[in-house]
Amino acid sequence: MIRDLQELLAEVIKEYGKNEGYELPAISWTKEIRLASFGEYQYWVNQILISRVLDTEKVSTDAIKSVIYHEYTHQLFRDHNKDFENKMKLFKDYDKYNAELESYFDSLEIPEGEPQIQTSLNYEEETVICKIPYNANSDMPYWEDICYCNHELFGYTLKDVPKEYCARPIKQCIWVVENEGILYAVGVCRNVMFSHAAANEDFTKAGYINVEYQYRFFQKDGTFFYPAGALFAFAPEEEPDELIEDGICWGNAVDNQILHDIMISRPSMLACEGATRS
Repeated sequence: MIRDLQELLAEVIKEYGKNEGYELPAISWTKEIRLASFGEYQYWVNQILISRVLDTEKVSTDAIKSVIYHEYTHQLFRDHNKDFENKMKLFKDYDKYNAELESYFDSLEIPEGEPQIQTSLNYEEETVICKIPYNANSDMPYWEDICYCNHELFGYTLKDVPKEYCARPIKQCIWVVENEGILYAVGVCRNVMFSHAAANEDFTKAGYINVEYQYRFFQKDGTFFYPAGALFAFAPEEEPDELIEDGICWGNAVDNQILHDIMISRPSMLACEGATRS
């Protein structure tokens, strides 16, 4: 590595001050090529990640420090609100360095086959958040209720699903569970089909079983996270009314940054193969 991020974080804190009341975060370069953002602050583990494509002499040290400053400030302000933007103005020539970073990202040509993290969906309009059952006293607190059959996963939501979510496959769904009043993200999937109430799929002729479900998606299109408390989704005051009332909501009911954080920052994963087989 060309630059030591620990040293640069120490310089940022010396120049702009420590976030009083917060522990010093860990900081490292990403393992993947991250093109969705220059960096990220993972508040659930108190860690800053900086895109490894910035570890080059083509990017100035001060530009990287501006990214570190940006992510370090997320300890104080989770969202890009007015207070956050005002603090960005304290970093000398912040806009100039941001333009430098944008220009560098635009010039990149990523070698074929390199692992990448990119955001491709419109999180607000093409994503839903849906609650699924959770049993904190179980060894398999949420995925024991998921049935795997014929390369698809089937499961139940907490309530009947409003018909507006059932007319066509949902491009992307974030599964959440509630534990002691806090919502945690426990999985994501694409191309999920919801049913208003319990639907039925008869696989007996194929040697399987008769399956009842409220949602279904192909195994290859989904991943579950483990453990349930690894990825914080919403504090009680952030939970949308629609999610409280219906157990499901569109992504535009929550802050876009929350959805972005969940999708590009996944903790240890439990592949869908681990779901209960029938």
